[in-house]
Amino acid sequence: MSGIAAICGPDAAKKADRLDEMLSRLKHRGPDDEGRHTGEGVVLGIRAKDPVDESRKPVVSGDGSTVVVADAEIVNKSEIQGDSSAGGAGPLTDAEAIAREYARSGASCPAKLDGVFSFVLSDKGKTLAARDPLGARPLYWGKLDGQQVFASELKALAGIATDIKEFPPGHCYDSDAGLSQYFSLPSDAPTETDADAAAKKLGELLEVAVQRRMKPGISTGVLLSGGLDSSVIAAIASRHCENLTAFSACTKDGRDLPFARQVAKHLGLVQEELIYDIDDVLEALPKVIYHLESFDAPLVRSATPNYFISRVAASKVDVVFIGEGGDEDFGGYHHLKRLSSEKELQEAIVRLYQGLHNNGFMRTDRMNAAHSIVARAPFFDTAVLQCALGLHPSLKIHGDDQVEKWILRKAFEDQLPNEVVWRPKQQFARGCGSDEMLGEHSEKAVSDSELEARRAQYPSVAIRSKEEMLYFDIFREHFGDEPSVLATVGQWYE
Repeated sequence: MSGIAAICGPDAAKKADRLDEMLSRLKHRGPDDEGRHTGEGVVLGIRAKDPVDESRKPVVSGDGSTVVVADAEIVNKSEIQGDSSAGGAGPLTDAEAIAREYARSGASCPAKLDGVFSFVLSDKGKTLAARDPLGARPLYWGKLDGQQVFASELKALAGIATDIKEFPPGHCYDSDAGLSQYFSLPSDAPTETDADAAAKKLGELLEVAVQRRMKPGISTGVLLSGGLDSSVIAAIASRHCENLTAFSACTKDGRDLPFARQVAKHLGLVQEELIYDIDDVLEALPKVIYHLESFDAPLVRSATPNYFISRVAASKVDVVFIGEGGDEDFGGYHHLKRLSSEKELQEAIVRLYQGLHNNGFMRTDRMNAAHSIVARAPFFDTAVLQCALGLHPSLKIHGDDQVEKWILRKAFEDQLPNEVVWRPKQQFARGCGSDEMLGEHSEKAVSDSELEARRAQYPSVAIRSKEEMLYFDIFREHFGDEPSVLATVGQWYE
């Protein structure tokens, strides 16, 4: 996790003071170091966290012609490096891997990268910017007096740039050729129906995915809700990390905490807990929405406990593993059970992936970044994703009882307590208790007439409830109400 910013265009150097301001707003993404580069038609900057971020400065090629800033975790760096490590050169950093692949593949390099990333690269005045296939790492872009500007978060551009938009995932911008899509989810019908083979393969791939994201010498924990997904990741990580700490946050009456405690005890993990109440939530809410950059009510509900748990984790470790992605990979949402055919189910799962960039990924990226802690999500490993997309829907929502995430449960039923493995899906906010808490508060805090007045004031915005209006007003205080800014907000519909 880093914070990157860039101004690209013939007058970029004249706007260097605006880059300083942009970087200052991204300090939470990289509190320990800052680097800048001014070159032909470009000013680039990066905020980095030590010791997690290997690329703490803009990476410049040997001849000085190419420079790149990146917020990235590239897991195929060794393949990109090839034999070039001979002669005493050390392993490539993430940004160096991007620069190396660009030298080899040119503008097609994003398609050759395996991992999560957003980056801006300048080559003799030409600009190349890209975002990973699903949009796990954030990127926004806009205009500044005719220059193209980029930044990791909306807050870095709000009030500075115009025509601000979210940079689309799976796309690449070439200043010579414009915006193009380099990745799309496969449309082939899934064919794998052998449950035993699928469970075995899935377990093996997740094991590798966790191992690939382990880095020696970096303090590591796991965010453990007590649900299936985070428990699976905790079970794997506990085999590869000594003294792994589990972090859990809940209201005193939340349903999740007893299960989190059971998993931590079963795996022999140190556990750190935080119990929060409505006063804690209301105090944190403006900060949550500022960092989240969204007013979507379901997202804010789930982001709030994530904000608390990440704050606790950040005081102990530099990196946390998370269970994000299990629901998308294996059909964990209850509304999927209402679909009438396997084709509809597969199409709905693909839509879930397509919506992650301004929904679930915003929660996991921004709430952890708010506290300068890096989150790693093995469920979105490329090999795991490909495996999941190839599974027949009947292995995901299974049998007459329509058991969600059935194949994931089968793959790990011998590694976790039975009560956890076969526990019905609970939405994160519901399991923590924050959904009821926030819903009840909003009903008291916002009147019917206030809701109708706000809807009339912003007819193009879907303000679906009093709760969402409360969040919308806080969002406007931070980011204004310019239409392009409001359009960056995704909204979850179940």
